[in-house]
Amino acid sequence: MKTTDRAKIENVYSKHCKKGSPAKMLPKIIAAEKIKLREIDGDDNFLGAFLKSSITAVPYIFVSKNIDNVGRKNFTLAHEFGHFALQHYLHTASFFCAENDIKEEGDVNSEQEKEANYFASCFLLPKEKTRKDFIRSLQWRTKNNSSEFLVVSPRGKNYSDWKAISGNLMKKFQVSEIVLKIRLTELRLVEFDF
Repeated sequence: MKTTDRAKIENVYSKHCKKGSPAKMLPKIIAAEKIKLREIDGDDNFLGAFLKSSITAVPYIFVSKNIDNVGRKNFTLAHEFGHFALQHYLHTASFFCAENDIKEEGDVNSEQEKEANYFASCFLLPKEKTRKDFIRSLQWRTKNNSSEFLVVSPRGKNYSDWKAISGNLMKKFQVSEIVLKIRLTELRLVEFDF
């Protein structure tokens, strides 16, 4: 992702999210940007879409009513908002995103879908706030005030530390464990030994 795109993400976040969870703020941010948000029925493969009408110039975000996982729904909503914030509509007026486009992990074919996925993870788990909350949780959990990094192995005590810390952070930021793992790994706060 380009440096200018990273700056756009930080700008959107700092403009709207002074306090609280970015996931909780996202519907308000979408409304402030004059984007119409709709939940719709769709087939099992449909997760979300971003459209900008060429006639009225009104942007719309559609999210599937069938997404039952809060973390997944928030990631989808942030992903679709990412298409708007990164101005992908200048190249394509609409994005219909299926499950293989909005991946919390793994490969995606389209560069714009990769950028929207990255936007979603950065927006939902902003660097400084995530880092601070992770380190605070880690130090409290391990009773070690100098801990800033966790290596997680499936059978060690650190695995139970990970489950406790990740559970708290998933609840606070309203994200899935997959998104949390990827973002904390990107921020060099966690390494998974499996």
